[in-house]
Amino acid sequence: MKKSARMVMCCAAVAAAVNMAFGFDSPDMDWYEAKDLGLEGQIRGEEFERPYDRLPISAQGKAPEKFFQSMGRHSTGMSCRFVPYADKVVVKWTTKDVNWLDPLMTPCAMGGVDVYGWREDKGKWWFMALGKGTGKGEAREAVTHRSMEVKWTPGMPCLVNFPLRAEVKSLRIGVPKGMRIEKAAPHKTAGMPVVIYGTSLVHGCNASRPGMLFSSIASRLADVEIVNLGFSGSAKMEIGVCDVLSGIDASLYIIDPLKNMGMDLLRERFEPFLRKLKETRSDTPIIICEDAHPEIATDKSLFVREIAAKLKAEDAAKWSNLHVLAFYAMYPGDGEETVDGVHPNDWGMMHMGKAYAATILEILGEGRRSLGDPLVIRVLHASLSLAAGEGWLHRDGWRCEQVVLSLCLLPDEEGKGVCEMALTVSHRPYHKGPSGARPARSSGASLARTASTRSTSSSTRERT
Repeated sequence: MKKSARMVMCCAAVAAAVNMAFGFDSPDMDWYEAKDLGLEGQIRGEEFERPYDRLPISAQGKAPEKFFQSMGRHSTGMSCRFVPYADKVVVKWTTKDVNWLDPLMTPCAMGGVDVYGWREDKGKWWFMALGKGTGKGEAREAVTHRSMEVKWTPGMPCLVNFPLRAEVKSLRIGVPKGMRIEKAAPHKTAGMPVVIYGTSLVHGCNASRPGMLFSSIASRLADVEIVNLGFSGSAKMEIGVCDVLSGIDASLYIIDPLKNMGMDLLRERFEPFLRKLKETRSDTPIIICEDAHPEIATDKSLFVREIAAKLKAEDAAKWSNLHVLAFYAMYPGDGEETVDGVHPNDWGMMHMGKAYAATILEILGEGRRSLGDPLVIRVLHASLSLAAGEGWLHRDGWRCEQVVLSLCLLPDEEGKGVCEMALTVSHRPYHKGPSGARPARSSGASLARTASTRSTSSSTRERT
């Protein structure tokens, strides 16, 4: 009996020490659970088994069961925005079942958080601090506690991005006692988020930290809430998953599962999935993504174009809000955008984030606004029309070696956007290569000589 009492007292003492160490009972701080303060990236109007699950209880029996055993519990893409009127912000979070030894992802991305502040002088969200998610060396740990403190400018909006591959049991925001903290202003799509469904790329592989996930980048740039339903190795377009998506009151759906599906599975499921989603959400725009690749339109990309063309030819009015995000818009095409040839690094993530943000803004009627620096669009088409297509530009026996359209949005006297556009085209003799393949580039020196002898450039200024 005495031994049992001692055990209870010991456990109570340990719990009290943990609470004090992680500030949950600190008398000099006021604490707010993120879910109560303004959680973003979780489906609204649903009940969840755990506070920061991605999949609601209503999805059971529709989505594959393995989603609920692991990936559906990850807080991928979730964030919390608020306005602290305090000179410091403390974030304390508890995670469970994190694979700290994942060969491709950093512990900071798996189980850490990062913090952004809205900089009025920059007109953008600015990275402020990283809360590291370092484990103790075990492949998986039952529960881990983390803490970080950030100096703050009172009144500056704050954004905290959640871990990408962890079950978050608790995430609390602390400010000094008596300091005020308010919820942030709603997004333009308040209550109707953009929903993205896809593969390990969507699930965060290989961002170095949570804020570098491309859906989080797009959310910051386009000022929209994004619900991230990326499931590593498991985006197979099951019709039950379509039921889950159609149950969300979304402003836009983005469908990006190609890397998890072979051609046979695509032919079986892709078109029925789109048709069912359209039947349920006829007025909601849909973006279907080509196969992200730095150089070529793969067979999967060509298949996506074929299906889009088929649906639009069948009923142009019905499918008028079906859009295709081309492969060449996602990656910079310099060969440096991935970690392993498939999963984007931070460089690739940034380009994907800008491409998604620009497309979201265009479809939701905001136009293509400035995304922080000139937007570069690489065009591969058989004419100078800039329409999406395949192959290489060619004219009078000359193949286009490079087409670069640089757009830089500048404010005019009335504060409206003015587009500075420069189009540069360089040619060399055209030799048709394998279908869909990018012909080998000439060396930098010979390309420079070619560009200097056979190039045309024009510059126009137009209001957008």
